[in-house]
Amino acid sequence: MRALAGRRALVTGASGGLGWYIALELARAGVDLAISGRNRSQLDRLGKEVALLGRAVQRFPADLTSPGAAEDLAGRIEETLGPLDILVNNAGIDVASSFHDYSLAELDAIVTLDLLAPASASAADAPVVTRHAGPGGRARGECLLPRE
Repeated sequence: MRALAGRRALVTGASGGLGWYIALELARAGVDLAISGRNRSQLDRLGKEVALLGRAVQRFPADLTSPGAAEDLAGRIEETLGPLDILVNNAGIDVASSFHDYSLAELDAIVTLDLLAPASASAADAPVVTRHAGPGGRARGECLLPRE
């Protein structure tokens, strides 16, 4: 992961769980971070840990289930940090029940945060990455989507 040193990344869902650990590993690899999540106090705790590793970190509390939140987040990050190299779409929700027991509201929340929010974040951040082309017109980063 040393090839990541000096890059800038956004990690969504960083206020807990896997996002927290992804952010720490990126910081250990030399990446400067924008961290986002709904829990401001947890983002502050994570930010302190990242800073102790010697990396720059900015906290961006956000609820990506809110309409326009991903676009707002991308704009705030570009204004504050400049272009991103890495986007880790980690925000998600897990409802502790069996699928057949989910209410319509729970299903809506899951689809919004686990499917629509990452798509919105990718769409909002892709122009930030590609607007800042490097030498030879090559984009600074790439959006990677999993294939089946």
